[in-house]
Amino acid sequence: MVRKSTRSIDPYGDTYFNEMQIETFLAEWDRIFDKVKEEEAKRLSPEIKSLAQRCKQEHHLYLRFLGD
Repeated sequence: MVRKSTRSIDPYGDTYFNEMQIETFLAEWDRIFDKVKEEEAKRLSPEIKSLAQRCKQEHHLYLRFLGD
């Protein structure tokens, strides 16, 4: 079985990012979502980035992605 890095979003399981991980998440988000072509992803990208920035600024918040 191949395991993904703990810094990645797992498409099959839930993934959480805390305030210490969010800086790396934001850098990756900007890098990959500038290349997105799907309209729904383009529409959601600013909202997700805004939530991530809030997690970075406030304590005890997590950004959570639910897998399939």
